[in-house]
Amino acid sequence: MRYCNRLYIGKSAERYEKRIRARLDAGKTDTGHYLITLASNGTDMLDIIGTGFLVQPSLARHLPMIVGIARTKKEAIDMVVQMVDDCLRSRGDCDLRAFFESAGCEATASDQSGN
Repeated sequence: MRYCNRLYIGKSAERYEKRIRARLDAGKTDTGHYLITLASNGTDMLDIIGTGFLVQPSLARHLPMIVGIARTKKEAIDMVVQMVDDCLRSRGDCDLRAFFESAGCEATASDQSGN
């Protein structure tokens, strides 16, 4: 798993961040957690993915850069709103990919194409 330097952690996930990341890195999944990643296609900005979907080997293998971890879907959506707000304040636009790349979260060719 690749994590952004500017990783957003939901309030309810803060306490469990190390455990969640260790389990993800070990290939173990817990249902009920959500990852916010750079979009796997060139059209969207971000994806919200339930960690339960990572049991699919192709998804886990090609998972784009993780920019956020949340314990609930509502928290993940709230975090996306915060990310957009932070991007708008920082850059004056809503180019989230550029916002995260400026923090050292480089998008690779596979992040752009979904391969």
